Amino acid sequence: MANMTLLSDYAIGDTNFDAVMTTLDATRRVSFSISEFDTTSAAVIEAGSIIDVGGALYEAQTDVTISTTDPYTSSTVADGPVYIVLQAAGTPSTVSAAWTATAPVWRADYQGWYKTATVDRYIGGCVLSGTTTVFISKYVYDSKTKIYGSCLYTGSDSAERSFAYVATSGNWLLNNDLSVTFYAAAGEVYKGFVELDVKNNGAIGGASAHISMIDNNSIATVSTNGYTNGSYNYGGFGKAGYVLAGDNSQFTASIFEFPININSTGQVDIRMLGLCISSGNTIVVKNRVLTIKRVL
Repeated sequence: MANMTLLSDYAIGDTNFDAVMTTLDATRRVSFSISEFDTTSAAVIEAGSIIDVGGALYEAQTDVTISTTDPYTSSTVADGPVYIVLQAAGTPSTVSAAWTATAPVWRADYQGWYKTATVDRYIGGCVLSGTTTVFISKYVYDSKTKIYGSCLYTGSDSAERSFAYVATSGNWLLNNDLSVTFYAAAGEVYKGFVELDVKNNGAIGGASAHISMIDNNSIATVSTNGYTNGSYNYGGFGKAGYVLAGDNSQFTASIFEFPININSTGQVDIRMLGLCISSGNTIVVKNRVLTIKRVL
């Protein structure tokens, strides 16, 4: 497993000018990055990262693996909030990286997050799920601020599909055929978007059609126009809530937006539950795209 290498390996009275010059050059780009920032896969500290740990600069000359063995318990980290901690060891020292459940404190003297009474530097964290297999909501520290990945998820269906009026279930035509599955952490807020082309396949004059979204796993609350979790919840196509009148060939592009609040940590399954269509009409849709994006 690769470690980070000490750059500033000099002291007062030394004549190690190479180390001084290398360190001065590195201060121009003291920054770091982690891989898989916008996914739920395991991350590494990427090669080229330079990080201050307890007043010394360390460089990742190759990708640095983040161990799932908690250095403070010697056990595999369990599901829940975890943090990336860097520990220096050896002479000249190197830095190893690991996930830990021990939360950091802010140290103003080092302008960073550290383990209490140590120089073990914290650079970010996430929520662990699936016993070290799913890393949700990754973030890195920028001073006191957390910067999160965007976590964008999409699903699509380009086929042309017809939805006819059905006088059951409040006129809902249930289909469950367009869905996006992802992991999320309790307290997060996401926003969903359904984009589609839609037309009224009946007589000219307009046909109302309302959309229903649901979390099939009951992890999240999905709200559309004041109703929640697919209980005959609806939201209109476009702003007016009506499909434009068509003549069997005129499609109209529409976008529908809805909030998703995560109630507990786990796998979310957002689905297009169905459409509510006015009596006597048939709605035709195509090019449907469901997009989920974290906002908080």
